[in-house]
Amino acid sequence: MIECLLLCTAVFAGFIGALLGLGGGVILVPALTLGFGIHIRYAIAASLLSIIVTSAIASRRFLSEGLASVRLAVFLETATVAGALTGFLVASYIEASKLYLMFGFFMVLSAALVARRREEQEVVVSHPWASKLGLSEPYGIAGLPLGWVILYFAGALSALLGIGSGIFK
Repeated sequence: MIECLLLCTAVFAGFIGALLGLGGGVILVPALTLGFGIHIRYAIAASLLSIIVTSAIASRRFLSEGLASVRLAVFLETATVAGALTGFLVASYIEASKLYLMFGFFMVLSAALVARRREEQEVVVSHPWASKLGLSEPYGIAGLPLGWVILYFAGALSALLGIGSGIFK
C-alpha cells in the first residue's frame, strides 16, 4: 500500500514539477520527509534522481518547438554543474535541521518568484559575450555573466536541497 502511495506522490510531483518548471523537488522532498518520515538527505537524493528524468522529458517539447537553444543551455549548464559540485561538497557539513530551514526559505522564495512571473516579452539586446561565444539567438541573450553566476548558485541549491532550481533558470 505504501509503495502505491509513494508512486502516486512521485507521479504527481513529476507532473506538477514539469508543468511549473520546478523539477518536482519542491513537492517530492517535503512529501517524502513530512508525509513518509524519510530523512531529508535520502529525500534529496531521490529527488535529484527524479529531476534528471523529469527535466529530460519536459525539455524535449521545448527543443522540438525551437524554444530552447542547446548551445546556450550547454554554456549555462557549466555554471549549474560547477555549483552542484560545490553544493555536494558543502552538503556534508550542513546539519539536517539547517537543510529544512533552507528548503523552507527556498519554498517561500519560489512562491514569490512564480507569483511575480510576467508573460509579456520585451525586446532584448544581446550581451556582447553572447555573440563572441556563438550563442546569439533571435530572441536576444542579455545578462550572460549574471546568468552564469545565478545558475552557479542554482546548481549549488539543487545539490543541497534536491530541487531542480528551474525557477532561477
